Amino acid sequence: MTRPDTPGARTHWPGVRTHSPVAPTRSLGAGAHSLGAGTHSPGARPSSPWTNAEPLRRPSGRVLRPSLLILGWAGILGAQLLAADRSLAVEPRQLWKAAGIENVVCITTTPDLDGDGRTDVVFETYDAGAPQQDHVIAIRGASDGVGEVLWSARPLGGPSNSGGYGDACLRTGEDLNGDGYPEILYGAAWGNRSAFALDGRTGMTEWSFDSYSDSPPAPPVSGWVYAVDSLGEDLDDDGVPEVLFSLGSDNDGLYCASGANGSVLWRYQAADAIFDVHSVADLDGDGIRDVAIGVGDSGGSVVTLSGDGGPFGTGFVLWLRETGSVLSLVEVPDLNGDGLNEVIAGDWNSRLLCFSGINGATLWDVGSGPDVMRVVLGDDVDGDGYPDLAVGTMGPAARVFSGRTGALVWIRTVNSFQGGDVWAIDWMGDVTGDGIADVCAGSFNENVYAMDGVDGTILWEANVNDRILTVRGAPDLDGNGWPDVVAGTQKLSTGGDCYAFDGRGALDPAGLPGDADGGGDSPGDPNGSAPGGGAEDPNGPFGPGGLAALTEPGLFPSGPNPFRDRSSWVLALPTAARVDAAFVDAAGRSVLTRSGLEYTAGVHALVWDGRDDEGAEVPAGVYQLRLDISGVTRLQAKVVRLR
Repeated sequence: MTRPDTPGARTHWPGVRTHSPVAPTRSLGAGAHSLGAGTHSPGARPSSPWTNAEPLRRPSGRVLRPSLLILGWAGILGAQLLAADRSLAVEPRQLWKAAGIENVVCITTTPDLDGDGRTDVVFETYDAGAPQQDHVIAIRGASDGVGEVLWSARPLGGPSNSGGYGDACLRTGEDLNGDGYPEILYGAAWGNRSAFALDGRTGMTEWSFDSYSDSPPAPPVSGWVYAVDSLGEDLDDDGVPEVLFSLGSDNDGLYCASGANGSVLWRYQAADAIFDVHSVADLDGDGIRDVAIGVGDSGGSVVTLSGDGGPFGTGFVLWLRETGSVLSLVEVPDLNGDGLNEVIAGDWNSRLLCFSGINGATLWDVGSGPDVMRVVLGDDVDGDGYPDLAVGTMGPAARVFSGRTGALVWIRTVNSFQGGDVWAIDWMGDVTGDGIADVCAGSFNENVYAMDGVDGTILWEANVNDRILTVRGAPDLDGNGWPDVVAGTQKLSTGGDCYAFDGRGALDPAGLPGDADGGGDSPGDPNGSAPGGGAEDPNGPFGPGGLAALTEPGLFPSGPNPFRDRSSWVLALPTAARVDAAFVDAAGRSVLTRSGLEYTAGVHALVWDGRDDEGAEVPAGVYQLRLDISGVTRLQAKVVRLR
């Protein structure tokens, strides 16, 4: 198999690789202290970062008793985040496992199909060499233990009816048949080479386009269907939105087909294989959504086209910009103030590029590390008001980049067993309770990860004994109020399975959020009022029982986070300690440093007012509190400063 950016390559993006890629201080027991800057001059901020401040209060205004200081759910969460920082992440609860017949190459989630009120999951599990049997499978999202099959299908096309290839070949579309449920859009490769609209409730084929036998072009030219999407427009006035699908490996065409019956409305001939396609907001001012495609192999480029196909039905190009081979691209909100959205692509020249939606001008161009496999638009994690990007590459790390500037927000390296490549990445919703979406990733090292969206801290990891090819964040599958994660594996001697994991992972070891028996706190219980989590619990983490059992230092966020004026943490020490403290920015530069702080055993509240060593307010962004405890233990906590 050849790389898409190899000159003359006419196949597809690569198979799985098996090689490695490339001041005076005070010690006040449970007193609250403020981390700031200044001098000892009357009326000025004291030079010591830890100074007397008002006691922590609940929203009711009641002062917390120092010996029973408890921050409820936020405190419990902080303990687990800290454990992750110390590489003690625990495996999450596996919700279910569903067996496929070959590589699970792509997964999509879909609104409730079986009437239980939960999100369901569809995956494609056919690669070359599998026996001919059903390979597009819908699983009840609320399954327990073993994935309960809602339907399975073997869409027929080409001479061999084989399956899909790549992480864009399966997407949830719109309701095309009027039954109130979205259809499943699917593109097949290998010997099938067809595009399908499948009934979302039953898996039956609504329509198909077989590139071996259907035109245009005339005569037909077959091609692997790498990507599918909904256009979101009804071009032929039949009341049904249209569908997009893109091909490569002989037929390098982008098709816009009738959502009702699959008849071709227009087709664009690209320079080479089209590995990704997305409907984007209107760029040419005609009131119709337009299209962005990523072209690979020797024709590497990003192309935008008018959604109506132009006057001759051959695809009207709005702009084209040459790049390396592009496997993944996304639409992002307006960055340059012209009122139009932009397009960001990752390529196989190890670049991440942002293009102006109006004319394709390069707004920024940055190095991505290794070659890019997947780009996903997500949450604003750096506090600049723009959504940011999770990026998977042909290397052993997950990355988040600023959507506004392309700056690297964070990188989280994973172990490089079997190369460790992190091709699979997605946003998974907020599981840490900080109001910012977190990231899920899958690696060739056979682990699925949940990572803090703000700084990449590994929240949990799950080993499945096979390479991970695809991963998706999923809305709550198990009904515990938290988003979850689904992942698909390669099939060698084992594997070819779809897994679902509790997105909350091990962050709540006392029980499920809101579980009255387990004592966990729910997202709606910030004061820790659930049994086992409240301030009055003598056996809680900061009650006498908890302090007596404390064997190592702990750092617990109190909030708010993100913050504007100040944020706070609780430091718990089993013995007296000397503490060195520093806040560093996302580039690793120190903005505030204090050394030689002496603390007694017990609980100490730490408060930062968002100022640096000079007393100036730090800009908006991601910061990290780093504490060195007696030169033995290092504790860390992230915080986001808002504008």
